[in-house]
Amino acid sequence: MRIFDWQDYYLLAGELLSQADSASHKEAVLRSAVSRAYYAAFHRACEYLEEVNEYPTRRQFEGSGRETHRFLISIFENSRDHPEWPKIGEKLHYLKNLRHKADYAKSVEKHLFRKKGRVEDIVGRAKEVIDLIDSL
Repeated sequence: MRIFDWQDYYLLAGELLSQADSASHKEAVLRSAVSRAYYAAFHRACEYLEEVNEYPTRRQFEGSGRETHRFLISIFENSRDHPEWPKIGEKLHYLKNLRHKADYAKSVEKHLFRKKGRVEDIVGRAKEVIDLIDSL
């Protein structure tokens, strides 16, 4: 059985960016790039927590009272034992908020998902998260 490589989402975000200018639904393409970039970074963070045996148990998830993504991001944001983790958490939190807007908000600031350069910056931030984790 083949295991899905979540980093393919990052590659897909790049492909979507390269197609944006010629797409008939440019904003939808750019929103999709934001969403895929976030999920690539988020899943890399999850894999890392598993690698270092810090991934929460089901009981911890249930006891947190938070939705899954928010809880996992908070592990990074609130870490006192790992000085690099809060920066990762902060970046993931930022990306999660943008992903939520990309997937759910009907109207947002004009520049947010209609300008390719802005979305390139967002996708770049996802790459920063992935690179930070890979450097640990």
